[in-house]
Amino acid sequence: MKKLNGAEALFLQLETFYEISREVRHDLLPLLEEKNFLKNEVILSRGNISEYVYFLISGCVRFNYLNDKNEDITTFFVLEDEFFANSSSFLTGEPSLINITAIEPTETLRLHKSQVQLMYSKHPDFEKVARGIIEKTLVGTVLRSPPIILSAEERYLRLLEKNPEFVKRIPVKYLATYLGIHPNSLSRIRRDMKL
Repeated sequence: MKKLNGAEALFLQLETFYEISREVRHDLLPLLEEKNFLKNEVILSRGNISEYVYFLISGCVRFNYLNDKNEDITTFFVLEDEFFANSSSFLTGEPSLINITAIEPTETLRLHKSQVQLMYSKHPDFEKVARGIIEKTLVGTVLRSPPIILSAEERYLRLLEKNPEFVKRIPVKYLATYLGIHPNSLSRIRRDMKL
């Protein structure tokens, strides 16, 4: 099967929210900017305003922050064919409370907030597409968050079931903080499961 290029993959995802007209495709395509990030490169730093919405072509990113003990805590991961932004900062113009970091070499297409506004003014139906993206990212954040009421082992098993790709690609230290446990505990859980 032929691999889709970034723009084709993006339009395929947009079509899941709303039918994209030829005019919207024509006007949106030149506004999309290719932006690549190196492994461990920061995409958005805490304190900066999120001005772009991204579509992940390849790679993996994580949302993270430093807690009051200066520990690096991961709250969310994004893989291929997904949209991401710090939604609250993007929508309100307030500084971001989190960082977004590439944890693999990452290719994206991005659209600046002013270009989103331009698309709204030229194509009122584009708001339905944008609303779908925002809703999907917000719901995805909630659905992917590991429930605190589960034990550490249950959270890991749920992650294996719901997002097996995370376990294959994401370093243990990031998975552990995402699950709310120490990396040694996660290593022990993984080791015990192999027995």
